[in-house]
Amino acid sequence: MNSIKRITGITLLIFVLAIPAFAWGPGFGMGFGPGPYYDYDNNFSRLTEEEQDKLDDLYSAFEDKTKDARNEIIKKQIDLNAVIEDKEPDLKKAKAIQKEINDLQAIISDAHLEFIIEAKKINPDIGIGKGARMDRGTRGGRGMGRGR
Repeated sequence: MNSIKRITGITLLIFVLAIPAFAWGPGFGMGFGPGPYYDYDNNFSRLTEEEQDKLDDLYSAFEDKTKDARNEIIKKQIDLNAVIEDKEPDLKKAKAIQKEINDLQAIISDAHLEFIIEAKKINPDIGIGKGARMDRGTRGGRGMGRGR
């Protein structure tokens, strides 16, 4: 009788602790779904189909060009966190990793600037630029956010 209560209690505890893990439901995280889009000032919907396709291709090229740098940043962040969380953090090693992260971010920033300039060549009135905020919108794209 005592072991049945113990097994029931442990099972109930596991169930209660597992509920938050399932609270988000399927489809959250990296994947396809609402992603970055260009409709900051409702200009994207005013573009021709050809211009929209060109911008989609341009954004896909930007993603492809920066994919390795973005993945490397994630790895370097993990390495940096490991150094920082060490019992005796090594400042020189942490600074070296942070410099590598900064260099990778500079590569992405340069590619982003190139993306903006090329997008403005497609349509000068498009509402993107250094001051425009990247947002999730109604156009499907790849990126962080709820998947389908």
